[in-house]
Amino acid sequence: MEKSLLGRIHDVKKKALASRMCDRQKKEVEQISRCIQNLTEFKGTLYDFDESYRAVYRVHAVPEAIDRDALCELGDAYSSVDASMDKPNPDWAKNSRDIKNLTKRIQGYKKEIGNTWEMYCSEQIKGNVAMVDTLGRMSFGLGKELISELVDRKNKISRSDPKDAEAVEEQIGIYNEKCHELLSLLKLNDEKIDFLRRLTTGGQKIYLSDIDEEILGWLKENDFANKLEVRFF
Repeated sequence: MEKSLLGRIHDVKKKALASRMCDRQKKEVEQISRCIQNLTEFKGTLYDFDESYRAVYRVHAVPEAIDRDALCELGDAYSSVDASMDKPNPDWAKNSRDIKNLTKRIQGYKKEIGNTWEMYCSEQIKGNVAMVDTLGRMSFGLGKELISELVDRKNKISRSDPKDAEAVEEQIGIYNEKCHELLSLLKLNDEKIDFLRRLTTGGQKIYLSDIDEEILGWLKENDFANKLEVRFF
């Protein structure tokens, strides 16, 4: 027997309701998948940050912006999101956005560590870097290999990862020791070393009256005199 019009309408409504429920479930599955994806990215970023932070903390090179309060605030924010996901009906879309924002904050902190670490490394070797660079331009025959080694070590230190902070600290020590070895090899006394440091340190000037007979004789002996410029200012 053919269904009545009311029966047909009831069937259509039932199918439409089932379809809407299916759409809602599909949308929720998509939101959950996105949230899991963001959570996975968050954990990876957090792990990288934690490794870097622990490494620079051991050598006392932690950025001032990342203090205990900042880390506690970050932890509280994550705890809040974590608690929301444990509720009977989690708002997956909101939780996903919150996790994404937390990831960005951690990425910002990691970048801060990277910038601070780069400046830290530069500060630890900068005095010797300028001197080695100047000695390299002077074209010493003696010490040429050592100068090349120092340039290579400097580049590796400058490009180092904060996660390797402790190992790099050791390399910084070796670099500075090798610099002293170079000065000893070139038989540079304290007066000549002071002259070179003033020559290579930014913002300092050397006057003719500062160049005594010993310095002048050393410059001439090694054919460095024609590498320096004298001018009025």
